[in-house]
Amino acid sequence: MTLRRLSLLVLTASCAAGSAQTGVDAAGKAFREGVAATQAHQLTLAEQKFRAVVRLAPGIAAGHSALGAVLVQEGRSGDALPELRRALQMDPNDGAAQLNLGTASAAVLGTSAGTSAQVEEGITALQAWRTQHGTALPPDSSIALAQLYMAKQQPADAAQTLEAALAAAPSDPTLQDAEGILLAQQKHFAEAEPHFRAALAAAPAGSDTLAAILLHLGADLVDEGRATDALSLLQQAASLRPNNTAIQIQLGSAQFQAGDEAGALATLRHALEQDPRNSQAAYQLALTLESLGRNQEAVPLFAQALTARPDDPDILTNYGLALVQTGKAREALPLYTRAVKLAPNDATLHQDLGVAYLQQSDLDNAIAEFARSSALDPNSAQIAYDLGLAYKLKDHFAESIAAFEKARSLDPQLADAPYSLGVLYMQQGDFSKAASALQQAVALRPDNGEMWGMLGSVLKQDGKPKEAAEALRRAVALDPGQPGNHVNLASVLIELGDREGAAAERKQAAELSRAATAKQKERFALDSGNVLLQRGQFAEASTQFRNAIAADPTDAAPHLALADALDHLGAKAEADVERARGKALQSKQ
Repeated sequence: MTLRRLSLLVLTASCAAGSAQTGVDAAGKAFREGVAATQAHQLTLAEQKFRAVVRLAPGIAAGHSALGAVLVQEGRSGDALPELRRALQMDPNDGAAQLNLGTASAAVLGTSAGTSAQVEEGITALQAWRTQHGTALPPDSSIALAQLYMAKQQPADAAQTLEAALAAAPSDPTLQDAEGILLAQQKHFAEAEPHFRAALAAAPAGSDTLAAILLHLGADLVDEGRATDALSLLQQAASLRPNNTAIQIQLGSAQFQAGDEAGALATLRHALEQDPRNSQAAYQLALTLESLGRNQEAVPLFAQALTARPDDPDILTNYGLALVQTGKAREALPLYTRAVKLAPNDATLHQDLGVAYLQQSDLDNAIAEFARSSALDPNSAQIAYDLGLAYKLKDHFAESIAAFEKARSLDPQLADAPYSLGVLYMQQGDFSKAASALQQAVALRPDNGEMWGMLGSVLKQDGKPKEAAEALRRAVALDPGQPGNHVNLASVLIELGDREGAAAERKQAAELSRAATAKQKERFALDSGNVLLQRGQFAEASTQFRNAIAADPTDAAPHLALADALDHLGAKAEADVERARGKALQSKQ
């Protein structure tokens, strides 16, 4: 931060004689005390003194310039901007105000104060300083100017600014770091790394600068897909600054990408405990939980992040996805709708909105969104498949087949497309095309019993009992608990003259059907008993639990539930017996 000496001569000229001289003297004294406080890093005191200066001598540029400089140093750039503007209005050649206005303009990027007009204002101030002095900007001002150019989407000007600064100060760690950040923002990760390494070599040991560079290099390696290489760097940064939430967030992200899920969750939870209002910590933890399938836990964290950043399409999208995954598509719809308005050309957003409509059985809107998504990304097999599925549910078979065929051609490894085509062709009675599509599906997914069962059924209807029997045997081997496959196999074996084999398959199907019926009875009785237990109707609950045990004696749940009901009825001895049975069964399950 640069401070100008307050000119008492100018102050004198601007004030009337007599008592006004007292104000001039007081302003000069306050200015000198402010400078001394600044040099002693007593910023709060310096601010008080410079506020006294601008109150006593509001028409002097140096007072506003000095106050603005202190506010920038305190991290209050938004408050500094009006003071720096006043200073430059009064003295357009105030170099300190020019530099500090540029720095403050870069600091408020991404906030309500960081408007496009403010970006221009900051660029203008720094360019004026450079023209006025005929030399390269100081390193921190060069970095600010590069940030402002990037905000204006002028990466070439940003690169030129940093290259000029590095030519003047090649060993400056902050400049090397800034060049690395610029390259990483443009996804030139390999080119960014040497600059970060050079910055590390030049950074003072144990400094904030070193911790920041370690963070930036770690983030660069994570983005490059080298999370394992990033871990040691980010752990070193965390050891230097254990209370830095940004470092904790990046470390948690690297741990997750490196496969340390438990470590990632612990780190991110620590970051959020450390800074409970940090929306990025909440969002990153929510993303990690969502990736692990723990959507219920992720939902409130997404809600917290959205409160802080209500117009962030990524948060809206992932929050909506978590709601869809927890069966709350109705709540997800307004989130996706907002996200689409913010990013109307994002194909994935339209696809996600289509999925939410699909879950609500709103087929017309689902088809419309999938069609928009496909138009934006015509080479996506998954989007084409989703569109085909929506058409199928709408009974628009011609459109569905066309979409599935497109998906199959775009991605020959997508097994769902030929499988769905096979089902459609079968429903239309075209068993030859159905069999061909299903054979492609089982070639891609040879361990899927459902696909083999469908292929066997189609081959049976196509008059190919031998091939059907082979497919159905594969289905039975992969999914022995499905009665339908045994029934179909029995029918085919009859055609092949294997009556004994057919009888065995029919018997197996009958046993499975009885078991399924018993399981349904057990589940109904158990659910009814739990409702009665919650109502305090313990005798009635115990009757239902006994019915559940009779339907399936091998399930631990009704034994344990009966033990609870018996405890309430005072039958402790019988309760202990049932509890022991339940725990024994639980250990085997």
